[in-house]
Amino acid sequence: MIVECDDAPAHTCDSIYAGGNLVGTVTSGGFGHRVGKNIAMGFIDAARAEPGTELEIGILGSRCRARVFTEPIFDPANERVRG
Repeated sequence: MIVECDDAPAHTCDSIYAGGNLVGTVTSGGFGHRVGKNIAMGFIDAARAEPGTELEIGILGSRCRARVFTEPIFDPANERVRG
């Protein structure tokens, strides 16, 4: 997921919500410096795993918007690989 939060990244065990209902939990998160985005991975209900699904993640006592991505967020064709 890409998370809209400038204060902090999502952390392990942060709650994931959809429409005010708890639907999952974050397994890992951090700021992707190469893409300039806050990124999180987590377990969610399968019904909410469609690309583009809007969710919220509880970060530091606030709920931040998040969007589901299933493709690599950066360079899926490995066009920027350097050796």
